[in-house]
Amino acid sequence: MLPTPGHTPGSASFLVPSVHGLTYLFTGDSILRDAEGTWIAGHIPGFSDRDSLAASLSSIAGLAPDIVISSGFLGDTGVTELGERAWADCVDEALRSLTEN
Repeated sequence: MLPTPGHTPGSASFLVPSVHGLTYLFTGDSILRDAEGTWIAGHIPGFSDRDSLAASLSSIAGLAPDIVISSGFLGDTGVTELGERAWADCVDEALRSLTEN
C-alpha cells in the first residue's frame, strides 16, 4: 500500500507485480485521465487537499508501472497501458492540472 492522500484523506495506491511480468498501479481517484486522454489530478475543489495531493503524486512519480488502473475516469476506461510513455511524464501532466485550476 502506498498512502496517496489529497483526493481524500485516506486515499491509497497499490503497486502490484503480476506473475506475467507486468506491474500494475491502482491509483484510486488520485490521478486519472480525462476524456481526451490527458492525465489530471483527482482534485475536488473545496474538498480535496491540493498540497497533499501534489505531494502524493510526486511520491509515486518514480514508480515504473506498465498498466495504470484508476477507479475514476472520464473516457472509455480507467485502464491505461503506458507503452513507451514514462509514468513520470504522466504524473507531471497531472501536476500541471493542479496549478491550472
